[in-house]
Amino acid sequence: GWPGRILKWAAIVSAQMFGVAFNLGALAAALYLVTFSDLAFSWSTTLDPDMDRGHRITSLLSAPWSGWLPEAVPSRELIESTLYYRQTGVPPGPSPGRWGGWWPFLVASMAVYGLMPRVLLLGLGWWRFSCLLRAAMSGAAGAGGVVDRLTTEAISTQAMQAEEGAGDALEARQRLDAAVPAGRYWAVNWSGAAVDPARVRREFERSWGCAVVEVLAAGGASGTAADAATIKRIADSPRGDGVLVLVKAWEPPMLEVLDFLGELRKGVGSGRRLVVVLLGLEGAGGMGSPEAGDGEHWRRRLGTLDDRELAVVAWEGERH
Repeated sequence: GWPGRILKWAAIVSAQMFGVAFNLGALAAALYLVTFSDLAFSWSTTLDPDMDRGHRITSLLSAPWSGWLPEAVPSRELIESTLYYRQTGVPPGPSPGRWGGWWPFLVASMAVYGLMPRVLLLGLGWWRFSCLLRAAMSGAAGAGGVVDRLTTEAISTQAMQAEEGAGDALEARQRLDAAVPAGRYWAVNWSGAAVDPARVRREFERSWGCAVVEVLAAGGASGTAADAATIKRIADSPRGDGVLVLVKAWEPPMLEVLDFLGELRKGVGSGRRLVVVLLGLEGAGGMGSPEAGDGEHWRRRLGTLDDRELAVVAWEGERH
């Protein structure tokens, strides 16, 4: 799955960041020692020293920088003059300065064979890590709605005085929200608003006389495919059945739920009553009474859908 693949590349990126930092520190320490101390470089072997073979090996290793940094390519004379024997020490020579002639080769080797592979792997790992993150985010449930909300300009207009049409619409909505008629309903538990879906049937039947046929899930982690399946299931039901959409009243009505209600209306067609039920945070099974201001906010926002068969009611517990 996505988490495992993302964690794998995150671990690779972290390891290569450590490798880059380690090699940068080693290069800095080497340059510091070369600059502020008189390091003497030499080499030794138990086998019979073959200067020509040693020169061929160092020349092969120096191939990446030999064309533009020839001073970092050890010569045969340098190899021969810095051979060290524990019994006799370094062979005598004209100048002790030759003992420091290895440092350009060593620093270049650390940069090319130590630092450069780490930098390349870090770049590759970061690129793959970023690609996986983008793919995971774009495929997440509700990601499209979040992107739309972040990229859509917010336009707010306010008239100096209320229009007659707006007052008539508010009055009509107040009448529409007055009660939920008895009958058969399909319940949509949007984004887990009701913690105990089994309680939904009992409460609506006891409190409002509504026979809940089935409680379906939509929104949140269920994904757009599950939302489409829920709409199809309800659309295939008898046309006399209504739909209850249970939402969390304390959350603002986002574009995701507005889009779902629009698609639900397209799926079931006209003539079916859609009721958005506002549930509060406290209450048995997640079915508590919402705050007073939440209902008005939802009514005002859902009024933009221009659906005359859509109602908004606040759950108030049992009705007698």
